[in-house]
Amino acid sequence: MRREEQWRREELNKRLQGSHQPAKEQHESESTRDVQITHLSESEIDYESGRDELLDILSKKSNIPVSNMNLNQLTPDQLWKILSVLDKLLFDEWISAHPSLSTLQHTQVFITELCALSLDISEGVSLQNISNHVQSLVETISQSTSNDSESFLLTQALYLNLMHFLSDHGSSDTDAVLIAKQWAGEELSTENLFLIEFLSSLTSSLHNTVGRASVFILKMEIQCLKLLLSTLTHLNDRETHSESTEMLLRLVQTNQWTPTEAVTLLAALSQKYAEDASITEVLKLVHVYNISPGWTDESGRSLIQALDSVERFCQDFQNTFRRKDESSLVAALEELKMSWNLEDRETDMIKEITTGVLKYSKTAPDDAPFNKDSLKCDTLNTDNMQKSLFQLCKAVFDTKGWWPSVKQMLRWCVLVLTEKSGALQLVGVEEDPCVTAMFAATRVCMGNKVDIVLSSDVHSQERATEWSDFYKNLGISVNTNMKKPDASYRDVYEADIVFGTISDFISDYFQYSTEVMETGNPLPNRGFIIEEQSLSSSLNLELSRLKDNDSLVFAAEVLQSLMGEIQKHKDVQRARTLSHSTKTEDLQEVLAVLCNAVHLHKAEGKWWPRATQMISWCLLALSDTGKVLEMGTGEGKSCVIAMFAVLRVLRGEKVDVVSSSSVLCQRDAERWNNFYKCFGVTADANTNKIKDKDRKECYQKDVVYGTIEAFAADHLRQTFEMKDVRPDRSYQCIIIDEVDSLLLDQGVQLTYLSSPMVSMQHLNVILTMIWSHVRQYGFLSAEHQTFVQGPPTLFFKAIFDSIDTEGTEISDPMDILRIAEESETVPKGFTEDIFQNEKDELLGKLKSVSQDAVVDFFQKIEDYIPCGFTIYTLDDEGLLCVRKRSPYNNQDIPELKFLVLEEGLCCPLYDSEEILIKPIAELISGKIQYTPCTNNKDKISIPGFLKDLVEKKVSVWVQNAFLAIQLKEGQEYVVEKDNVCPVDFRSTGIVELNKKWGDGLQQFIEIKHQIKLSTISTVTNYVSNISFFEKYQGKIYGATGTLGSKTDMLFLQDLYPTLSACKIPTFNRKKLFEVRGTLKTSDEEWKSEIKRVVMAQISPDSYRGGRAALVICETINKAKEIYKELQSSIPGKVILYCRHDRDSLSKIDEKLLPGDVIVATNLAGRGTDIKVNKEVNKNGGLFVILSFLSENTRVELQAFGRTARKGKPGSAQVIMSTDHLSQSFRTVSSLEEAKSTRDRRAAEKINHMMNDVTELKLREDLFSEYCKTLEDIHKNTDGDDKRAVVAVMNEFWGIWLQTKSEDIDQLKRSDLQKSLKADLSLAKSQSQSKLHQVQAFITTSSLEISL
Repeated sequence: MRREEQWRREELNKRLQGSHQPAKEQHESESTRDVQITHLSESEIDYESGRDELLDILSKKSNIPVSNMNLNQLTPDQLWKILSVLDKLLFDEWISAHPSLSTLQHTQVFITELCALSLDISEGVSLQNISNHVQSLVETISQSTSNDSESFLLTQALYLNLMHFLSDHGSSDTDAVLIAKQWAGEELSTENLFLIEFLSSLTSSLHNTVGRASVFILKMEIQCLKLLLSTLTHLNDRETHSESTEMLLRLVQTNQWTPTEAVTLLAALSQKYAEDASITEVLKLVHVYNISPGWTDESGRSLIQALDSVERFCQDFQNTFRRKDESSLVAALEELKMSWNLEDRETDMIKEITTGVLKYSKTAPDDAPFNKDSLKCDTLNTDNMQKSLFQLCKAVFDTKGWWPSVKQMLRWCVLVLTEKSGALQLVGVEEDPCVTAMFAATRVCMGNKVDIVLSSDVHSQERATEWSDFYKNLGISVNTNMKKPDASYRDVYEADIVFGTISDFISDYFQYSTEVMETGNPLPNRGFIIEEQSLSSSLNLELSRLKDNDSLVFAAEVLQSLMGEIQKHKDVQRARTLSHSTKTEDLQEVLAVLCNAVHLHKAEGKWWPRATQMISWCLLALSDTGKVLEMGTGEGKSCVIAMFAVLRVLRGEKVDVVSSSSVLCQRDAERWNNFYKCFGVTADANTNKIKDKDRKECYQKDVVYGTIEAFAADHLRQTFEMKDVRPDRSYQCIIIDEVDSLLLDQGVQLTYLSSPMVSMQHLNVILTMIWSHVRQYGFLSAEHQTFVQGPPTLFFKAIFDSIDTEGTEISDPMDILRIAEESETVPKGFTEDIFQNEKDELLGKLKSVSQDAVVDFFQKIEDYIPCGFTIYTLDDEGLLCVRKRSPYNNQDIPELKFLVLEEGLCCPLYDSEEILIKPIAELISGKIQYTPCTNNKDKISIPGFLKDLVEKKVSVWVQNAFLAIQLKEGQEYVVEKDNVCPVDFRSTGIVELNKKWGDGLQQFIEIKHQIKLSTISTVTNYVSNISFFEKYQGKIYGATGTLGSKTDMLFLQDLYPTLSACKIPTFNRKKLFEVRGTLKTSDEEWKSEIKRVVMAQISPDSYRGGRAALVICETINKAKEIYKELQSSIPGKVILYCRHDRDSLSKIDEKLLPGDVIVATNLAGRGTDIKVNKEVNKNGGLFVILSFLSENTRVELQAFGRTARKGKPGSAQVIMSTDHLSQSFRTVSSLEEAKSTRDRRAAEKINHMMNDVTELKLREDLFSEYCKTLEDIHKNTDGDDKRAVVAVMNEFWGIWLQTKSEDIDQLKRSDLQKSLKADLSLAKSQSQSKLHQVQAFITTSSLEISL
């Protein structure tokens, strides 16, 4: 065994080595393509633990570090180790305990990439295109798996496929390759050949893995075959053989042939017949007569051996089959008798009918007309049924080209005899389409209308189309109940036969049952046939209870009783009475009332709350200590929130519902208003209220929707400004939508009311002076570092200003110039000329000094001073490039950096602005004088009471001036109507119209854009999100699509100890496939890749139609760039979505069609429901591109959550560029490394937030102390006196806070509290004393005037 294993290893190594090098070379030429293995957004999967699980397992078992697992860098021996690990995992360790779905799909992507790398690459062939294509195929197959077990089988099959490519590849042509060569005439591209062999081999591998686990052919096997056949029919961009491949697919879909057997049959037929029509005719007979792969004719020949000329074969085949079929009549009838428990009389009658039809069919004229009247008699006798069956069989033959089999005729007879009276109510039938069609036609001819219930819209449409010619031949009308914009209910159900899904039929039934009760108009009397497969696809309606042991029940009665059961629970008053109970039966009744109200007053009779929504409501209802739920994106959080809000109101509480967006708040308050009215509950939103009286009216409502900023601001208006906005509303219950965003991303956010103070206007002149200095600096990047560029100056002066001259003979800039003259950097006599010339002439002389000469001088000057110089110049693209590096590697010898320009000028470069803050702050401070003082015309005058504030804050202002230079319009902020508005671009993408930056940053940006300068605001009041939520005494409830990692949850539990969390499984299995991400190294490559992927996804190809796409960008600027890049190429609509207002939302409210694209910021990444039409879902769903590295995993998952909603399919991919990463990320070489670094930093940020919480609590306590003083002033003073004292005290408090900011940062709690009490007491007495002096002065003046 060891020798065999060694031989296999050597063979694989040769194969791997042969394929690895060309793959590596092409990867390097096209761009570095790392395998990114990330997982799907499954609500039951822990993202953080699952995301790295596969790489961790492979690394641990193969002893290869995760950081080295880059496929284009692995050696053949390392790849062998990984393959050995995968082999043991897939066929040993994981069999008894499957890993998570996330890990399985990581494994699928990993193995598929290895398959692509095994390809022998010839010149001109793009490995990247092939890899992308094959990954897309695997994505499509993966989406068709029904559960984790099937996903595991697919992963096993992919591994077997990989083994084929590494060992047997190219040894002989597969059946599919033979077909391709036959159909394409040997003109096969390398890509097509690889894809065909990949899918063909995977088809066989799936047969091997599935065959051990299931006797049925699984959907993923059929999907794989579909893709193979689609590729074969579109070889070299020409569509051929579509009819034969469609017929072949039917053989597999009806479980007659396995995909492998079917492909083998097609290969044999392709070798014998050149015409597609001939192949199709043979396959049609095989399908119709249910011929198995082991069939033989009377001479013992197999199907392949019996093939000769098509015409002769078909004739001989039908005659042979007819004889065999007729000979099986007795056995088939006996089997039918036992399974249906038929009486002898019935059996004899069926035999006579069938035998008579078989005899009559041989002699009957071809043009015998169909007679509907034969089925209208009250009693179905043998003669009438015989004539009817013959005419039905003939209609099948005339439209389909084949005669129904004996078994099909027998089944028709049984159905007609057992279902001959009353309304047709046939449930759980397992008939083939021919029997169903013949039986439905019979019932229509008997005067009934029939609904045929199938498992999906696709099947309904296909069946209706397939049998429309048969029904038309009999004069029977057909329709489907899929929603059509111009078709009414009665238009659809006027048809004799209607195909559709159970959900659509039930929805129509309930909707029009309500109409019957209201209008008295009768519903059409229709029977129904519910096929077996449609029952398993309708678990949400619990239609399994429509089946009993005999598979036949009166489904209509069940539906009627279900309707009646729901209608019982409409008693709102009883729900109010039961709402305080926690008994199961009481909550059941309350829930039923709520569900009924949702159905009638929100859904307008079209849908009901799902089981998962009811479970979520129960979890919230049973908790008195707070509960947060993780509900998958698109699972209906707003419905759960509204239902729970009503429960709390019925219990006598006021409910505040908090969301991350003002527009979403107003939308939900409006959309659920009718539902609330049903219970007498009032609701409103607080985000659009400007006047205090409107705010007060809003808070008198039972349920108030709003943002945390609006709630917190109104709280401050009530408690700090003493305004009457929410006087009687206590903090009883809060429900938080997108709870992770508000508790985590914005957990330590402060909300404050702006407090403009006249005295703060004196600071504007200081801010202007700071800006005039700081604006001379700029920021430049070189390699992986960003420098601060100083203002350009004469090279000798720049050197002198930067060095420490102590211990040198240099005491003046001219000494540096003399050294330059001695070293011939400048001409002889240059220094003397400088003394005699004016400044303009000096600059003119310096033009003669070349850039290269100055660069060389920096090396020469190192001999005179103890410094090392690193010198940069600018290249043609304006980027820094190194011309000279410091010769020293000694910390004791300083390194100075300069950018050398033309004409003798250079700029100092600083590693950080931190170096400059102190000297600039000292320079500014030296130009300020505080009144009262002796006036100095060279200094600016500032009131003396602001001295402490200025001295404490001047360094912060300088720092923020540098920050203002770095902030970019369209990224961190926008300018609208001469207002600077911050943008939360990292998380929600919202333009925060009501926010302003503090500490001068707002003013510096206003100066930067030359708009009206606002007065620097002083924070005199504030409340943190944490403090606000704590007011609800633990009654915090919420829901989100992404609760986050264990670190996130531990942080929340530290803040809110009584809060518990629960993950709700998705209603339907999530069908999101994450495509391997791409990391580009330049902005142009990034844009080009996004355009390529978008065009590939929205354009139809050989195996699917076009999709719609959503591109989420980090900033408004980037969104506009991508929008411009795509605008001219997109066949459908291109929508730019960067503003969160009603107009912008209306643009994305319509359903996207194939070819449509939305380009958006993170606005589209959270809480936005992007709708697509059925065709897009049929073609794979919405394709989401996240074009940047999100701040954390939750933001990424929210973005991916825009697709694959409510059980629909979808895909997502990260496409990012290193150009857009922050400096600390620039060294990453793969997307995996970037995400790993991101996640580590996100965890560190959460840990640091606890320090921020400690600081916040200190600030809150100080504010509470101040509020006590303020409250005392409000109690003991009145009118104008009160306003005057409050204004003085607020100004004092605001300045005190700013001067103590350093102590607050250092958490000097005890010192601060003592200081505040003393300072407040002094300020209060001084303000009241001044007020008395003013009053005395006014009184005295009044007396003098009166005298």
